[in-house]
Amino acid sequence: MTHVDDLTTTAQDYLKIIWSAVEWGDPPITTKGIAARLGTTQANVSDTVKRLAAQGLITYAPYKPVALTELGEQLARAMVRRHRLIETFLTEVLGYGWEEVHDDAELLEHAASEFFLAHLDAHLGHPRRDPHGDAIPGASGEWVRLVAPLLGDAGPGSHTVARVADSDPDQLARLSDLGIAPGTDLTVDAAGAVHSAGGLLALDRDDRAAIRVLPDGPRFAWGEPRAETLFADLVGEDVTVRHQCPACGSDQHGRPRLRLANGRRPDVSIAHAGGFTLVGATNTGRLGVDLERASAEAPPGFASIEEWTRAEAYLKATGEGLRGEVRQQADARWGVLDLGPQWVASWCLLP
Repeated sequence: MTHVDDLTTTAQDYLKIIWSAVEWGDPPITTKGIAARLGTTQANVSDTVKRLAAQGLITYAPYKPVALTELGEQLARAMVRRHRLIETFLTEVLGYGWEEVHDDAELLEHAASEFFLAHLDAHLGHPRRDPHGDAIPGASGEWVRLVAPLLGDAGPGSHTVARVADSDPDQLARLSDLGIAPGTDLTVDAAGAVHSAGGLLALDRDDRAAIRVLPDGPRFAWGEPRAETLFADLVGEDVTVRHQCPACGSDQHGRPRLRLANGRRPDVSIAHAGGFTLVGATNTGRLGVDLERASAEAPPGFASIEEWTRAEAYLKATGEGLRGEVRQQADARWGVLDLGPQWVASWCLLP
């Protein structure tokens, strides 16, 4: 079983849900979570995940979260690509509201051929994100993860909406009426109130938990695509990266030069580990990023590798700069982004 069309529609839906649950760095989903998402019973879900495990698509143990195997991940991304390309087509071409696209995309995705999807992708101009701000995996499965905290966790400062959760159509319609969509600029004041260009926004706790934002300060993204694609997602426009590695001139690491259409030249950095690329960009200060093996020496300010790679050290970027597991040493602040069991990324933000 090496193609998504070999799966039943139920299996396709399960893989898509399992993958999407962890896409933004949230914990893996449980059978209870899958049941709630599909509106079915845990007993039905347990039977299905056992079949998927027998097919080598997921790993599953009772009372434990569900995780995808390498093959399951490959097929899940293919289904996510179908769904999000169709949602984008329904919105941009047929004029659907972003709260209206999900159900029809669910129906159409199971009948879409690769030939159709390739032409759809080309017709849409090869979009990188769907109407809600979620990444559209490429034809080979490559995708981009923006490091974008929830609005409810973002500190005071300026932020740009990166993503709005698509699970509640009524909420989507209401947020649309407030002018909130990917790319909307928001400001959080010292009291925690949220403002847009139109004034104060009446957002409750659920709204703030549905919105992910990029800070006006340091921004990070990682994934398999080329650095240009990652930077384009960070800054919101196509870019050309010109590298300046004084040692070897390589375009695979170091501190490149990046000029935007409006003339801005943010300070940026690129690092690589295996198939992953990590990029960072900031308009203030200087940004340095290095990628290290977890067995390497801990960066300044960290007592041990174990401390450096703790799960709670996952980066949260806010308008205040780098927040979370950030340590101070001399004039540099260090933080870490966990990319998995073998690789971690460290960065320093210099004044």
